[in-house]
Amino acid sequence: MGVGPVAAGAAGVRRRRHRRWTVGAAAAAIALVGAGCIPEPPVEEPPAEPPVTSLSVSTAPAEMFPEFSPDVSDYVVRCANVPFDVRVEAPDAQPISVGGNPAQTGRFTVSVWRAEGQRFTIVDQGAARTYSVRCLPGDFPEFTVTREGTPQAGHYLIAPIQFTAAGFQPTYAVVFDAHGVPVWWSRQSSIFLQQLPNGNLAWTRWNGEAAEEIGLDGSVITTIEAPHPYPGTAFDFHDMIRLANGNYMIVLNEELPNQDLSIIDPSLADVPVFDHRLVEIDPATGDILWSWLASDHIDVAETDPQWYGYVRNRPDMSLGTPLYDIFHWNSVEETPTGYLLSFRHLDAVYAIERATGDVEWKLGGVDVPGDSLVISGDSRFPGPGFGGQHDARYLPGASATQFEVTLYDNGSDLAAPRTPRALRYIVHTLGFLTDRFGATGIDTVAGTATLVEEIFDLTHAPVSPFAGSARRLAGGNWMIGFGGTNGFSETTPSGEVVFHLSIDGGQLVYRALPAVPGLDPAALRAGMDAQHP
Repeated sequence: MGVGPVAAGAAGVRRRRHRRWTVGAAAAAIALVGAGCIPEPPVEEPPAEPPVTSLSVSTAPAEMFPEFSPDVSDYVVRCANVPFDVRVEAPDAQPISVGGNPAQTGRFTVSVWRAEGQRFTIVDQGAARTYSVRCLPGDFPEFTVTREGTPQAGHYLIAPIQFTAAGFQPTYAVVFDAHGVPVWWSRQSSIFLQQLPNGNLAWTRWNGEAAEEIGLDGSVITTIEAPHPYPGTAFDFHDMIRLANGNYMIVLNEELPNQDLSIIDPSLADVPVFDHRLVEIDPATGDILWSWLASDHIDVAETDPQWYGYVRNRPDMSLGTPLYDIFHWNSVEETPTGYLLSFRHLDAVYAIERATGDVEWKLGGVDVPGDSLVISGDSRFPGPGFGGQHDARYLPGASATQFEVTLYDNGSDLAAPRTPRALRYIVHTLGFLTDRFGATGIDTVAGTATLVEEIFDLTHAPVSPFAGSARRLAGGNWMIGFGGTNGFSETTPSGEVVFHLSIDGGQLVYRALPAVPGLDPAALRAGMDAQHP
């Protein structure tokens, strides 16, 4: 029994000795290293950075939009009124100056600060190119751009509206370039932005007070107010045009009392109606040179029956009292003989003769013998026809009696909404006789309208409840503003989407328009610089 403990103790001693030897040997090795007897491992040098072979520019923490490309001249960044970094990689042959600082090559970072609306430049001295980067306001709406082809439009004009508990509220009027970059903007009170033939911009105020023609520097060139000869009227914000003679065509809204709408509802035999007065105004004097009142030429029986419930249950309150909205005008266009008007609640487009005020012809809506065009090639006729269409436009054709009409058909069938469409018709207005009633009689009709183009974008706009626009570009593409949605598209004649922009955050598009060809990017930059020195 005594042997076991002794043996165990000896083993324990041996283990302790082994540990002491190990510690001692390690200490000796360390001493040898310190004495230089054992060489230290070589220190690895970090790998050399590859030479810069192409220009690259980025910003942080906010990323500039779009991603830098030598072929894109304009950019934006959400600066948030704090300094941010511009990171550059520049080849030796391309010295780069950022924000006026000395040019450099290689990899470097420059800190930049600009206020909202201001810009700085990135100058490529090797390629002799200048890039512009502008700071977006903090409340500028978020947006998403998809570009899958080569757009024909140089710039796009929109003024998104925000849906709030208090109703629709305008936010910004914006000019986007073909890369989706906002290159001009202004806080405003309108639902659309347009460029006039003279190059200036224009809008109507949402509050119904006036329309304005403005320069790119933001200066108000002309203000067109509701004329005084019609007290109680209000400026209609849906549209305005500058005529070839320099005058303006606007629409005034006014009350028309004691109207019989029993065709809509027996209880509406003596009620006030929301009427529209089209007027030409001389901007220098404010004088009205021509006037046309819808109720003088369009009968209440032409209100499309699909809108009866809407008219009955949702009277217009913009003039302070409930008025029944039987017409609901939304666009005006000058023609060689007068004007082209679109009425939502009539589901029809009317050509008005300036000389007499008479209806020359009518496209869509309730059939009116002698006025209505015979429509061919359109599967919705006969049938539901247009649904709350907008933005009817005139295009010259082969002669005075053969021309084209484009429009945006919302497809606002209140029972079952249909796909919105951009449409182009060839119209022949040379009157002819047709036997509509067999042996019972002969009726004269205004002419024919043949559908030759019908464009959809089912991906981005399966429905469009209200508003909208459709413009055919000179190259054959279409720019379509999908009213009541958050976006617009440029499409080819076959319907292929080459550009789409959507406004995020609950904002909606009323109308999206192409700029007049030749709008100069340098002029847009100069205009913004003047507003944000």
